[in-house]
Amino acid sequence: MISIGDALVSLDVFEKKFICDISKCKGACCVEGDSGAPVTEDENKIIHEIFPKVKALMKPESIERGETKGLSFVDQEEELVTMIHENSGECIFAIQENGISICTIEKLWEAGEITFRKPVSCHLYPIRVKEYPIFTAVNYDEWDICEAGLIKGEAAGLPLYRFLKDALIRRFGEDWYAQLEIAAKDLIDD
Repeated sequence: MISIGDALVSLDVFEKKFICDISKCKGACCVEGDSGAPVTEDENKIIHEIFPKVKALMKPESIERGETKGLSFVDQEEELVTMIHENSGECIFAIQENGISICTIEKLWEAGEITFRKPVSCHLYPIRVKEYPIFTAVNYDEWDICEAGLIKGEAAGLPLYRFLKDALIRRFGEDWYAQLEIAAKDLIDD
């Protein structure tokens, strides 16, 4: 682990090579898993504000689930997460395009219709951030659905932290990311 500010960053973040290969995984991270995507209270508020626009792209059963059960819930780990479908585990904000699960929130952001991209936890994936009372843990979430991303990243020689540069800056800021780059250089030089 490398300490940067109040964050402890796993060596995997530096050592793993990664480029998301959505053509192979088909956006499985939006569909599989035990829970929804972690969201902050501020993100949850934004999601509620933009819901009228987002639901125009959502599946009817997802709209119904969101309107009757809520757009988020507190999961078994006591984390606030996006609502999922009970039987499939799919995020209610996911839709299928050409056989790939994509995020309706991000689709609107890409079109310039909203300013919120998607929850930062989604933007950071396969990095997971966990807040503890005295530090923040930054870890690579090893999951077989991302195997193709590891293969593609290894072929390109792109470290995970560089692939997720924009997301890490969004979460931690430019100065923090600059310190991460310095730590990476020190690791390589050792």
